[in-house]
Amino acid sequence: MAEAIDGSNNGFTYLWVIRNFSRFILNDSNLYCPKQFLSPTVEVDLLEKRKCNIVILFDSRIIVVSCSIFNKNDEAFEPEIEVELAFLADDGTILRKVKKRDTFPACRIFVLQLFANKDTVFGPKKFEYLPNDVLTIRCRIRLVRERTRTPALFIARSEVLDKAESFFWIIERFSSLILGESRTFHLEPKIHGLQAMKLSISKEKISDDLQIHITGKADKKKDICMFWKFSLIDLLGQTTIEMPTYLIKLLKHSQVSNFIQLKIMNELSVNENLHLSNDTLILKGSYMISQADEIVYNNQPDAQVNLPEVPESPSSSTLAGDLRCLFDNHDLCDGTIHVENTSIPIHKVILGARSPVFKAMFTHEMKENMGKSIDIPDLDAETVRLMLKFIYADIVEDLQTESAASLYFAADKYELLPLKNQCSTFLKANLSLSNVLDVLVLADRHHDSDLKNLAKGYILKHEDDLILSDQWKNFRMVHKDLALDMMEYLHLKNAYVNGKAEMNIMTE
Repeated sequence: MAEAIDGSNNGFTYLWVIRNFSRFILNDSNLYCPKQFLSPTVEVDLLEKRKCNIVILFDSRIIVVSCSIFNKNDEAFEPEIEVELAFLADDGTILRKVKKRDTFPACRIFVLQLFANKDTVFGPKKFEYLPNDVLTIRCRIRLVRERTRTPALFIARSEVLDKAESFFWIIERFSSLILGESRTFHLEPKIHGLQAMKLSISKEKISDDLQIHITGKADKKKDICMFWKFSLIDLLGQTTIEMPTYLIKLLKHSQVSNFIQLKIMNELSVNENLHLSNDTLILKGSYMISQADEIVYNNQPDAQVNLPEVPESPSSSTLAGDLRCLFDNHDLCDGTIHVENTSIPIHKVILGARSPVFKAMFTHEMKENMGKSIDIPDLDAETVRLMLKFIYADIVEDLQTESAASLYFAADKYELLPLKNQCSTFLKANLSLSNVLDVLVLADRHHDSDLKNLAKGYILKHEDDLILSDQWKNFRMVHKDLALDMMEYLHLKNAYVNGKAEMNIMTE
């Protein structure tokens, strides 16, 4: 459960906001992903100008956020400090944190690491960790024995921007390419930050496959990661084979050479007439870079920062926060929702702006428009409160399977598509033997084919456990048509699998 943000801090706060974060974590199994993402570095006045940065490291399963504070080699500085590192939700609540108190090591580095499961961040909790694909990390530093410092704030915003180009590489007299020989291609990128590159293609000694060497360097500002992909083009101009995507890195200080393997020799030998017309090989190359444009805000007294744009401080007023206050404090309300034995004050203009159904209630000649109150007999009070929190503040709190199903029903009824999608995502990620039949009924009633197919697939996978259970017996009695449809689905799937197995036996 998220933890409320602690507003009391007399030290230094580093807030790092990363937009389009998921572009760094791609799901292509053939892709060599970048392993780290580094924040801007700041000098911390509280620590006598010691430098601090945050780095995100990740592998196939774990995301590691590491905060490092660097001591100067020429000075002893050993105060006791407390450092806290946390993932924040979009409303500032803490999703996950770690805290460490220690004496600053002389002539060394103070390091604090925060771990998160990648499947959690990009799975059922994605709407909390990555609202609108934005990751927010906060690092707080304070001196343990000092309480008089004025709070200092440093905000860095990194936005990942994808830029791509493609080109054709025509290699004539391809059959004459022998071991030890290479053909070259000079590439002049139009993307800012990239210098001219040389590409050379040659045969490998062992496998007789092809490999491409890419040689170049980045501009003087920073190293650059590039995603490369090559495709084989036939004589009709159609793409016939797409090679895996590769990551290469260009350094700002020196030229480096990266190589990409092209396993296409077998295809070329089988379909030589299609791919080597006039002994000419045609490749299509494409590359993309993900550049992180950075904006910083620093309120430390001696900070010298150019401000092309100043992000809001987390403590500043926001539209979502102001609307949430209107809802919580019942200020300026002009209507009421009656649900169960509860009356909830509302603002018609806000509900109408967020929901087409509420807008129709308030603008057309409907029964609900005759007075100031709306009766909702088919929902419970807690579900309505959760729905209103989403309408006012665009947040979903404390979802469980039962509440997600009720909220899904409410979102569909009042045409709140983003809320419906969040509930659907949660239900898909939390299917279990105890809830899958309820989810199937929900998806069927609301004509959600994606959710329904996922539930049916889960039932197929756990058929032996479900079909003999009391749950299934009750389900079959109450939802006869849906149960019949499910049995037909299981029968057809099993018949297909068994028939395929018999076919394999006959051909052996």
